[in-house]
Amino acid sequence: MAGYQARRTGLVAAGAALGLVALSVGGVFARLVAGARDLVTPPRPWRSGRLLAIGDGEVTLTRTAETALPGRYGMWTDDDRGYAKVGRVIRTDARTVTRELLAIEAEPWVPGLVVRMGAAYYRSPAELGVPVEEVTIRTPLGPAPAWCVPAASPTEEWAILVHGRDAQRWETIRAVPMLRAAGLTSLIVSYRNDPGAPKAPDGKYHLGDREWYDVEAAIAYALASGATRITLMGWSMGGGTVLQTLRRSPLAGTVHRVILDSAAIEWRAIIRRILDDRAVPAFLHPVYRALLTTSRGAVLVGLDEPIDLDRLDSIAGAAELSVPMLVLHSSADSVVPIEVARALAAARPDLVELQVFEGAGHVRLWNSDEARYEAAIGDWLARTQRA
Repeated sequence: MAGYQARRTGLVAAGAALGLVALSVGGVFARLVAGARDLVTPPRPWRSGRLLAIGDGEVTLTRTAETALPGRYGMWTDDDRGYAKVGRVIRTDARTVTRELLAIEAEPWVPGLVVRMGAAYYRSPAELGVPVEEVTIRTPLGPAPAWCVPAASPTEEWAILVHGRDAQRWETIRAVPMLRAAGLTSLIVSYRNDPGAPKAPDGKYHLGDREWYDVEAAIAYALASGATRITLMGWSMGGGTVLQTLRRSPLAGTVHRVILDSAAIEWRAIIRRILDDRAVPAFLHPVYRALLTTSRGAVLVGLDEPIDLDRLDSIAGAAELSVPMLVLHSSADSVVPIEVARALAAARPDLVELQVFEGAGHVRLWNSDEARYEAAIGDWLARTQRA
């Protein structure tokens, strides 16, 4: 009897242990699914910190990696109702950071609010004091809004500006003065899943694998409007989308140069960075990728078809590129590792000029060093005018 009880106790303990393991494995898998779904789900507001005090030309925030970054930024309240512009860091300590308050453009702003600081500084090209036209681009899914900022003088050279993931077209406005000074008309586009643009059939990002069709539609619009030479400029996922356009669009021959800011050149490296930041063990990384790249995984994540990471690898596909490129990237980019920019430059030294910024956040190169950013682009545009 005692032996039976001992065996029974052992079996119960083993069963409980297996149950805990199953629950643990199930919990880990659920977190991987949630993480993969998060990667492809259109904009979700992020949080940078909390507002502690405001007034007298200053704003004090809880100190985080984002609220302490140098430069000037747009700042939203968590519900998107409030918008302000903040500038340089005035003082900081272990817990707080006080920045210059440049403008309050939309209320409310009261202590206690959760805020987010974004790389976008302008909300409309009209803030630049230049003419702006609201236009509509006919994408494969339907009409998408865009801004057109004409050059100061008639021109056949247009630039198409493509924002990144979890952003909107206003992210790209800061490039307009440089492009306009170089004599280009700027077309600031939206794409599927953006506010005012058509939703994708599955409502998800495809990391550039489908979004490039909307950039192609923007090229067609520019050509129909009199453009003969196109410059493409993309930020983050928008940069990856630009590269897909170059490699896959029949209209790629009209593109004569490209500018990439913090571009998603190769997604495996980005995914690896995401998983490492979340302390996901390396042996589980293939599971996460399979959620994006296999039919069964796509169903769990909400994609209507898997994403082809091989097709999105523009380092492996570098031989397909044929136009001059200015690649701007931060050594401290926490989203897209600097190594992917270096790899693209090494793969195509004949085409790629790499400018590395030190210490800037992801897509925050302009914010961190406005003068250098504008000089780098202005100089490169002048040198490649007739490329």
